[in-house]
Amino acid sequence: MSVLAFASDDDEAVLEFEAAWTLTMQSIRRGNREPLRPEQVLDFARSQEFRAGRRDDGRMITGAPKVVAERLLEMRQRAQADEIVVVTPSLDRDRRIASFTALADAWRSAG
Repeated sequence: MSVLAFASDDDEAVLEFEAAWTLTMQSIRRGNREPLRPEQVLDFARSQEFRAGRRDDGRMITGAPKVVAERLLEMRQRAQADEIVVVTPSLDRDRRIASFTALADAWRSAG
């Protein structure tokens, strides 16, 4: 099973990841394949439009590492999956690596 996920204790990093994915999906729907610019993501993440419209649509799991690990374990059990592939597309390589590391630590504690 493949899951889009981002784990961080930094709420702003989580918001920026969610904003980047939202913008990516909007661009794809419009047929625009140009890469996002970091400042575009930051502006959108801070906008009232994005913050007011945020909701869990089931397409990604984001939040504190422990919360993300617990939700992944629940999904794995419901789907009776043998393995989970976590996909974390991010403009910020360091944040992506930190997310994988934090999630791995939380997974070991939760599992």
